[in-house]
Amino acid sequence: AWLKFDEYSVKEPYRPYYAIACQHLGCTLPQLKNLKQIRASNLLVRTHPTTQSALLVDVVIQNHADFEQPFPKLTLVFSDIQNTVVASRTFLPSEYLGGDLAGKHLMPSQKAIHLSLELVDPGKGAVSYKITMSE
Repeated sequence: AWLKFDEYSVKEPYRPYYAIACQHLGCTLPQLKNLKQIRASNLLVRTHPTTQSALLVDVVIQNHADFEQPFPKLTLVFSDIQNTVVASRTFLPSEYLGGDLAGKHLMPSQKAIHLSLELVDPGKGAVSYKITMSE
């Protein structure tokens, strides 16, 4: 069980037993993570209303897991008509979190989080866009 600590301590039904053992042994359980349970929806890219040559991106992210987990990095990718990447930008949680969530590290479970991102307009050649998440 100790040799497989990293693997089994994040899985049910083993995690509660590792939690008890760690209370007595002074170890720390690893943070639960499942990036596949975080989904982005309602992605909208539009011209920035007040800044020239800029875009305003709105997106909702939600952690569908039953546990809190670290906020992901968000990468916005713009492509041309041939699906060639013309621009991309990765946002760290410290760059996209504001308000009550500023400085937080763990994404709450089952809570929709609306984000607004500002970035330089990649130009007329960017005809499609997508957002991806990573650790």
